[in-house]
Amino acid sequence: MIVDAADLGAAPGAITLVPEDRLEGASFGTHQLPLSFLVSYLRSEIGCAVTLVGIQPASVAYGAPRSRAVSRSVRRLCGAFSRLIRRPPR
Repeated sequence: MIVDAADLGAAPGAITLVPEDRLEGASFGTHQLPLSFLVSYLRSEIGCAVTLVGIQPASVAYGAPRSRAVSRSVRRLCGAFSRLIRRPPR
């Protein structure tokens, strides 16, 4: 699971599962390497499934501070991941 800022034209703080076809040639956040390259590398070298969760930033300007909406979304995701991890196996 990769969580990153993703400019998807949504409201600030929106959480979205990013389809792999939206990654081609796109760089998210401040990354210089396209995430499609990282996803391909992880799949070929480790054989793992990769899911990208994007959080819409309020601003994509370099060095812009994280907005309250994004901070709330990060807390929501952390809570959801924490609950999933603590859930007993079935």
